Amino acid sequence: MLLGVNSTTDSTCNAASSILGSVADLAGDVLEVAITVEVAETALEIVDAAIDVAEQFVTNAIRAADAVCSAVVAGCMAIKLAWDNLDPGLKQWIVMGLSIAAAVALPGIGGVLVSCLIDGSLVDIYNAVRSGDWGMLALSLTAFIPGGKALKGLKAVGGLGKTSKVIASYKALSKTAANEGKQAHHLLEKRLAKRLGISDPGSIPAVALTKGEHQAVTNALRKEIEYGTDYSQLSNAQIRNAYGNVYGESSDWFKAIEHYFPVG
Repeated sequence: MLLGVNSTTDSTCNAASSILGSVADLAGDVLEVAITVEVAETALEIVDAAIDVAEQFVTNAIRAADAVCSAVVAGCMAIKLAWDNLDPGLKQWIVMGLSIAAAVALPGIGGVLVSCLIDGSLVDIYNAVRSGDWGMLALSLTAFIPGGKALKGLKAVGGLGKTSKVIASYKALSKTAANEGKQAHHLLEKRLAKRLGISDPGSIPAVALTKGEHQAVTNALRKEIEYGTDYSQLSNAQIRNAYGNVYGESSDWFKAIEHYFPVG
């Protein structure tokens, strides 16, 4: 009888022990899962934090790039505005100085090409070839001869201003010039008529020039007073200096127009 009771007791203890072991294992598994979930959540939080940092970095980088671009644009606009307001005569000296500096600093033909690119000689050559103006082409090619730039532009045009070409109003001269295969040139460019209060551009003194001569004069004046300039901001002294530089103040051409821009 006692043996039966003991046997039953052992069985019960073993069963209880087994159940407790299973419960312990289950608790361990639950704890392990809980730890795993917590680690995963922590890792997810770290990833989210890293993404937030990356997004903030990208946002700041975009803002910085925008600020740099805005500063560069503002700087370029300021430089352009300063250049536009610069005295035309001073502009010409700056361009010529850069052109000469490039020719001296860079060796060989490279320096000559860069120099001609700066002062517009290459553009003049291209336009001359395209239009078939061989006289203008020959004049432009002198830029490739040592010291030849002095033959081009202002000095060459200044010589034209001292010739005995007939000076008459543009209106009177234009038909005659066309009949001779020439072009009438406003000694005071039409683009400045409004600035100087000239209501009838046809009354402006003019001379008859060949196509090559006309182009040379136009190029020289364009370098003194660039196209697109706000002409209303030009003073009489600036206009006088520009035309004096091109024609020469002692020339008949200059004397025919100097009353349009009195100084003093």
